[in-house]
Amino acid sequence: MQSNISNTATLFANVLAYEVEKSNANFKRALRESFKEIKLKSKIKGIRINCSGRLGKAPMAKTEWFKFGQIPLNTIKASVQYADSTAFTKYGTLGIKVWIYHHEK
Repeated sequence: MQSNISNTATLFANVLAYEVEKSNANFKRALRESFKEIKLKSKIKGIRINCSGRLGKAPMAKTEWFKFGQIPLNTIKASVQYADSTAFTKYGTLGIKVWIYHHEK
């Protein structure tokens, strides 16, 4: 993964969807590895990832989320980027939502 992926939420959401599709529905490992790499290499204040659908071959859909740092979703002046993407696996579709909170410029 490149270090500039953390600059835009859209690119990061698409990369996560590709990783989940490639790992054949092992979403936790794919999200955790990408999440660690972004935490270490980038200079962001916070990130939140929501993943929902038939996670881990489950018979019913569920939602899981990962969070690092702070994400002020109610503050208008905060520079928070949002993006969503869809991963198509053989067990169904997964929705991935990403919020990235950058330092004030």
